[in-house]
Amino acid sequence: MNLKIKDVADACGISVASVRNYETYGLIPSPSRGTNNYRVYTKRHVNHLHCVLSMRAGFSRPEILEIMQNLRKGDVNQVLLLCASKQRNLMNALDQANQTMAYLNNTDINVSLRLPKPVSIQKASELTGVSVTTLRHWEHEGLLNPHRNRNNNYRSYDQSLISRIMIIKIIRSAVWSLEEVRKTLLQFEDKDPKTVLSITLDAIQYLHRLNIHQHQGIHAVYTLLLQEGLVDEQYHHDYTFKFNVTL
Repeated sequence: MNLKIKDVADACGISVASVRNYETYGLIPSPSRGTNNYRVYTKRHVNHLHCVLSMRAGFSRPEILEIMQNLRKGDVNQVLLLCASKQRNLMNALDQANQTMAYLNNTDINVSLRLPKPVSIQKASELTGVSVTTLRHWEHEGLLNPHRNRNNNYRSYDQSLISRIMIIKIIRSAVWSLEEVRKTLLQFEDKDPKTVLSITLDAIQYLHRLNIHQHQGIHAVYTLLLQEGLVDEQYHHDYTFKFNVTL
């Protein structure tokens, strides 16, 4: 059944302008043109839009675009791998957040790693899971001020700097701006660990909500794969269980 752009907008609860924007961004298939050169939409466009709208809270626009482009190419495996990668990144962020929370709950955060001596930037990267490039960027932004070895001028990181890196890491995992990171670090330096602990807990709760949003988006993606006929019948089963229990 052919649909007008307003029909599609009404079916998805968005404006006509939004439908055009999603089309321009490449997030939905381009409609065909009728004899009067008007756009001709179908239920397929509604299905794609429902999927995109369901993904917005858990995925960025570039991520949605990459998934939808692979879906339209029929590359089911790549679509599912992209969704799995997004979940893996979130799980890593949660692991880091929980690790940082453990540090913050420590009576003395600055000795939580018990480093016998300052370490190199490479070792700091290994301990914190933050790349050397990122550590240098944070230093450039004024978030870190590592000491310099007098003999070779190499950077060195002590226990307090390692803890500081972990704090920055958890705040950044919640997609906060560098300016907000700076404000939180000032609170940490002003010996207000309860405030930093509260902020860290907020970040963890944000990641938990993001997990729900991502699963909603992934469910919408799989639903669209079924609607497009891209999942082979042999892989799609009805997992409704019927119990016949005799007491």
